[in-house]
Amino acid sequence: MIFKLKIALFSLAALLFIGCGTEEIVNLAVDQYNQNKDSDDTGATVPTADEIAAMIQRNNEIRAEVSVLDPISWSPTLALSAQSHADTLATNGTLEHSQSGYGENIYASFEQASYSDAINAWYEEKNIYDYASNSCIAGQDCEHYTQLIWEETTEVGCGKAAIGTQNATVIVCQYNPPGNIAGEQPY
Repeated sequence: MIFKLKIALFSLAALLFIGCGTEEIVNLAVDQYNQNKDSDDTGATVPTADEIAAMIQRNNEIRAEVSVLDPISWSPTLALSAQSHADTLATNGTLEHSQSGYGENIYASFEQASYSDAINAWYEEKNIYDYASNSCIAGQDCEHYTQLIWEETTEVGCGKAAIGTQNATVIVCQYNPPGNIAGEQPY
C-alpha cells in the first residue's frame, strides 16, 4: 500500500512539471491511487483536492491574520515524506518527530480527523504565544502555531494514517523551509 501511495505521489510530482493546474494534478493522483488500492489498506489516504484546498486555505487565513501575505502551497515531495512518517507513527504508536530536516507538526486524535482539524488545533496555540517576547506563555508549547505563521515557509505537505483498528488518526504536516529557528521571530 505504501509503495502504491509513493507511486501516486511521485506521479503527482511529475505532473507538476508538465504544467497541469493544481486541482487537476491532485485529482489525477487521487484517481491513480484509488485504482491501485489493495484490500490490505492500512488507513493511509491520499488527500482529495478538496481536503488540500481547505487545508491550504485555512493555513493561509491564519498567516494573513498576522500579515504574512505570502501564501504557502502544496508540495507532493513533502506530502510523501509526511505520509511515510504518519504511517510509521501509526504503526509504532508514538508521536516522535522525524529527522526529515523539514519543519513538522504532528496531530493525533481519538477519532477520525481532517487536515483542517489539525490546522485548527495548532492555531489554538495562538492564545499562548507572545510575539513581543517570541515565547510561549508559562513554558507551554506553541511551536505548532509559529510554524503555521513562519513567514519564510513557502510549502507544506501532509499525511494521515489510522492508528491500529481504533477510530484514531495521526496527521503529520511538513513545512519547507522549516520554521522555529532559535532566536528568530516568525514574521
